[in-house]
Amino acid sequence: MLWSADGTWGRLLQHVQTVVDDEGDIDWDIKSTPPLCAHQHAAGAPNVPPPTPSAASKGAAQRSVHVRKLHLAADGKCRPLSLIITPGQRADCTQFDLVTNKIRVPRMGPGRPRRTPASVAADKAYSNRRTVPTCVSTGSGM
Repeated sequence: MLWSADGTWGRLLQHVQTVVDDEGDIDWDIKSTPPLCAHQHAAGAPNVPPPTPSAASKGAAQRSVHVRKLHLAADGKCRPLSLIITPGQRADCTQFDLVTNKIRVPRMGPGRPRRTPASVAADKAYSNRRTVPTCVSTGSGM
């Protein structure tokens, strides 16, 4: 938990990406996975049973459940390049630009980090008028 909060995991991932890219082993044909949903307890939240709702407050109890979606861009060999976590009700297609713009693989030597994939294949959950010309929609999970 602390490594996530202080950015250690992000720095470790960037270091591995830098080394793999220097070896020419990153497949820049990006695969954007379908969003993965996780219940709040999947992240280590206390597993306390919810109070029994009365008939009047049933809707309020249902709205209090916290679900998260993980939006991931991976290289052609399914190795992560960027990740965004959103609330469960967030529309998938609104996250496409954010996920792809977060790709940043530093160079070993001088030069700007690589940010641009050669191609992008995404699940149909990401399709909308703005992204369809940019990617090839697979229509199924990756």
